[in-house]
Amino acid sequence: MSLTNPDKQKCTLLIVDDDTLFGDSVRHLFDDENTVVTTANTVGAARILCSQNAYDVVLLDNNLPDGSGLELMPDILNLNDHAKIILVTAFPTFDSAVKAIKNGAYDYISKPVDMEELQTTVERAFQASRLEAVEQVARYQNDKQRREAVLVGFKNPQFGIADLIMRAAASTAPVLITGETGTGKNVIAKLIHHSGHSVTSPIININCAALPETLIESELFGVEKGAFTGATQTRKGLFELADGGSLFLDEIGEMPATLQAKMLTALEDRSIRRVGGDKDRAINVRIIAATNAEPEKAIESGRFRKDLFYRLSVIRIHLPPLRERLEDLPDLCAHFIEHFAPNRRVAIPDYEMERLQSYHFPGNVRELRNIIERCLILHEGTEIYPSQIVDLHSPPVPAITTNGSMNGHSGDVVKDALSKGMTLPELERQYILAVYERNRNNIARASNDLGISFSTMKRKLQSFGVR
Repeated sequence: MSLTNPDKQKCTLLIVDDDTLFGDSVRHLFDDENTVVTTANTVGAARILCSQNAYDVVLLDNNLPDGSGLELMPDILNLNDHAKIILVTAFPTFDSAVKAIKNGAYDYISKPVDMEELQTTVERAFQASRLEAVEQVARYQNDKQRREAVLVGFKNPQFGIADLIMRAAASTAPVLITGETGTGKNVIAKLIHHSGHSVTSPIININCAALPETLIESELFGVEKGAFTGATQTRKGLFELADGGSLFLDEIGEMPATLQAKMLTALEDRSIRRVGGDKDRAINVRIIAATNAEPEKAIESGRFRKDLFYRLSVIRIHLPPLRERLEDLPDLCAHFIEHFAPNRRVAIPDYEMERLQSYHFPGNVRELRNIIERCLILHEGTEIYPSQIVDLHSPPVPAITTNGSMNGHSGDVVKDALSKGMTLPELERQYILAVYERNRNNIARASNDLGISFSTMKRKLQSFGVR
């Protein structure tokens, strides 16, 4: 027999029976590359094995030379609480069946055993054990996410972030979170979900920029068997898997235009249709979307549908960059120190915090998180000095203001360009290289900040002789 185990983790079966012929027959039935079978002939031997190993399924004879299976069951479950015990007896009675179930038996089989029935029962027990393990992992991850989803900082009332999160959590309306890369959009999405849903409600994340266009649709909406080459089985999409919970669409601005139309239809009709399917399926999902691009600019350039933007931004939360909320720096540093070194007494001196506040944090909160983690690794003792591993003298890249001019710490760039008689291509070159340097030579991030495509950014750099 070959049990299918998609995780490639072997199933474990313990046979406790003094009938060696029966034990050998069952071993032959189940022993393969996916299953490890162990046998014991007595209560004592079984108790020792269970104290040393964890078993998914225990096939337990009730009549053993040194005791009964019914009496052994509590000991097995005490040592292996996830084990599925199938009690086997040659003298079945209603009372013994009831007692077996009360003692924690998964199932009850009488001798002489029908091998097909036994095979079905054991396979079902294996499946139940696997599903419980998956559920335990999911519950642990969900609890961990819930504990970690906390709002740190945002003391300045002008941002109103805490109030918006509270209102979003109390509603089922779609939410659009905007802000630069690294400002914590995924943390806010999880906080909204966990503040407004029950413990068991799922939140499923997908990065729309991480999957090729050909895969996003089937990932979101699911696929019917035979819909295309390679679709060998029907599979639910993320909309269906997130039913009753939240679906977090990160980098929604990178979603292909054709798929944006289908997304809008799903939101309006609250139903989806699997790829290759002919039936609409109702969905009960809360949509939370995020983008590090400015939606208005993306709409102007045609990369983001206006109607989808309006549908998603019923509640819009904009996260300011860290350089605009430096008053939160002490709380954020303390939070990350506690996260990475919970059993270590570490602090940042006041003068060091003042120095750190002169840094412009191009990578925002994510960069601060990495700086603190690195400091805790490199620095010993009770104090750390983050300013020692960042370039405090690197000026921020000039920012484009609302009137179209560019301002920075070094003065007005446009006036400087005019005084030097700089041409437009030279001014463009200076600005692009400054943004590229601010993003630590990361083409993807720089192109995103500039609002141009990755290939255009790469071509510009090549023309400047940089790459």
